[in-house]
Amino acid sequence: MHGGRTRCSPRRATRAAPFPPGDCAIDRAFPANGRVQGEEVFGHEDGSIDPMALTASPVRDAAANVFGAVVGLRGIREERAARERQDLLANGWAAA
Repeated sequence: MHGGRTRCSPRRATRAAPFPPGDCAIDRAFPANGRVQGEEVFGHEDGSIDPMALTASPVRDAAANVFGAVVGLRGIREERAARERQDLLANGWAAA
């Protein structure tokens, strides 16, 4: 956290507030001193949402102190839609 704020400024689609402490992948990567991966849904001010795959890894100095993070985000809207179609098809076939 920076001065009471988390490192995460994106807003979740399910709430209109920034991520609470401990719920942000970037903040979770720091105490764990390791890579954190997952999926999250981010909301935009215009009300649209984007599902994203994320990876957060701490960055260390020469003395192994964590001083930052590398964060990768990848849009997965099409991937999720394809997964949902596959699930619907699989469930449809199973019900027949």
